Amino acid sequence: MRPADFSEAIRKTIAIRSNNLCNNPLCRRSTLCESLSDDLVINLGKACHIEAASPNGPRYNPNTTEEYRKSIKNAIWLCPVCADRIDKDYKSYSVEQLKEWKRNAEQSCSPITGLRVLAVANSAGGVGTSTM
Repeated sequence: MRPADFSEAIRKTIAIRSNNLCNNPLCRRSTLCESLSDDLVINLGKACHIEAASPNGPRYNPNTTEEYRKSIKNAIWLCPVCADRIDKDYKSYSVEQLKEWKRNAEQSCSPITGLRVLAVANSAGGVGTSTM
């Protein structure tokens, strides 16, 4: 694990806050699928850095700290296609735009109830949910 990688708790939390849907408003595909060989669910989603973790990465900001780079504030939940797209075509996706995607996706994650699902990560890496 690299120093600025997200913890398992953060990856689980942003997936839950996003209802396991890609945060790209033009995509919004589910990041979960069923295995064809058994009854397991496969998570295809990726916790991506809004501002890069390393100096050569897309949207790197030298003025941020390592703590910020690996924090939930710098994480966005995307499907594999959108994750690759925002990093390979990084000039087309600003930090502000990605933060807006994340904010809007998390605010609308529960369209049936209108409640935002909050994930609570504990120090052991487990995650529970509550609603607000």
